[in-house]
Order: sequence, then structure tokens, then C-alpha cells
Amino acid sequence: MAAFISQIEANPIAPKLSRSTLFLVLTTHNSNNLFCIGNVFYETLICTAAHSAEVDRRVRKTILASIKSDKALRTVESMVSQDPLMSALVRTTRAVDIVGGGVKS
Repeated sequence: MAAFISQIEANPIAPKLSRSTLFLVLTTHNSNNLFCIGNVFYETLICTAAHSAEVDRRVRKTILASIKSDKALRTVESMVSQDPLMSALVRTTRAVDIVGGGVKS
């Protein structure tokens, strides 16, 4: 069991950014409303790069290029994966729990 847990913890899931967006149209009795559901973290990166003066010029250029460039998107993934907090926002986190159970008398 310990070896299995060690194996899980030693191989974290790599961060993966996606620009995919889902559009939903909600129709009511008198109107149609369009809702956009996308990758909130990625969209926040784009917005921050576009509007924050605190973002390094090279980082800004790479993030904005990632809108259309797969190579730039992979570079942004690499940058994000180097920061533990940001990395946890774009990948699945996991924790090992051991639950003991048995037959009750």
C-alpha cells in the first residue's frame, strides 16, 4: 500500500491549459441569452496580460501570443507549472486518504 501511495505522489498530473470555450444559448419566453463557459484561469491570464502594467513585457507577449499559437500556449503551461500555487489552479490536485472499515457487530 505504501509503495502504491508513493507512486501516486511521485507522479503528479502535469498542468494543461486549454483555450476551449463552450457557448450556451438560453432561450426564455421573450429573449435569447448567450453564456460563455471557458477556462477561467486561462481567461484571467489573458486579461491580466492585456491590462496589467505589472506583467513583464516578455511574459505579456507570450501569454497574448498563446491565444492563437500552440507553441506559446505550451510555453505558458511551462511557466505556470513552475509556480506551485498557479500549477494547482490548472491541474488536478489529489490527496491520499486511508479509510479503515469492517463488519460491525
